[in-house]
Amino acid sequence: MSWQEIFGRSFSAVFVFAYWLPNHDRNGPLQPHHVFRQDHYAFLAVDAIDYRAHARRRSAKWTTLSMPAAVFREIAQPLPNTW
Repeated sequence: MSWQEIFGRSFSAVFVFAYWLPNHDRNGPLQPHHVFRQDHYAFLAVDAIDYRAHARRRSAKWTTLSMPAAVFREIAQPLPNTW
């Protein structure tokens, strides 16, 4: 059973990508920033259904996936700072 089935239709399973921004630019492409102990981070989420539709196997040996950067930029959404 998947997480989405457990929590119901009002929830979505997502992959979260965390980025440490050592030289953060307040006008940069990764917004909003989250600050923790004076370090800046950005978090992007991709719906698991979208990720599965666009991801391709990168390595069978390492069981890794990848997707074109342009597709990732199109489907990734910033997480709100409310969590």
